[in-house]
Amino acid sequence: MKFEQKRRGIHVEYVFGETTFDYTLSDRTGEFQKAFPYESVDVKHPHTFRASSSKLLILVSWLAGVFFILLALLTHETRVQILSGFFGALFISVVYALRFGPGKGVKQTIFKTGETRIKVLDGKDHDAIVDQLNRGWKERVRALYAAVDFSNDPNKEAQKFRWLRDNGVIEEHECETALKRIAAAHAASATQANDASLIN
Repeated sequence: MKFEQKRRGIHVEYVFGETTFDYTLSDRTGEFQKAFPYESVDVKHPHTFRASSSKLLILVSWLAGVFFILLALLTHETRVQILSGFFGALFISVVYALRFGPGKGVKQTIFKTGETRIKVLDGKDHDAIVDQLNRGWKERVRALYAAVDFSNDPNKEAQKFRWLRDNGVIEEHECETALKRIAAAHAASATQANDASLIN
């Protein structure tokens, strides 16, 4: 499954596989490409924001530009005209950069995976991409950890299954079944240990 997103100088491509997904990000700074295992993505703590600078900065720049343009119209001093031209040009540049610069004003959902941030841009495919990341994460974590490891410490194993349940990886009845199996195996192991100590 493949998705592509393009917004104001940002191009993101996602290719979803069975256990990993390929992520490619291209913007004015260059291109980044890497394959990530689903289980490495922190799908439980996404961060959504709009990649734009403060509206207050835009307002201040606009007011400054208007002030110096009006000042130029009300006086004929060369110095003021030069300053007004300078600040007028600065005003136009700042507003253009803030409003129309690459990636500015684009709503993004960020997922962390180690030191890398996965960007999902707002748009018609946003929810489908986020759903696929969550689905891939759940399926992969389930495949890796949903089996009872009887060699593990019983308390830690029980905590693992409660975590899996709380994070939607397994259902309540699956958790209860696993906890019963862990408790039964622990009881059997304790009984065997007692019998062995009595024999000795």
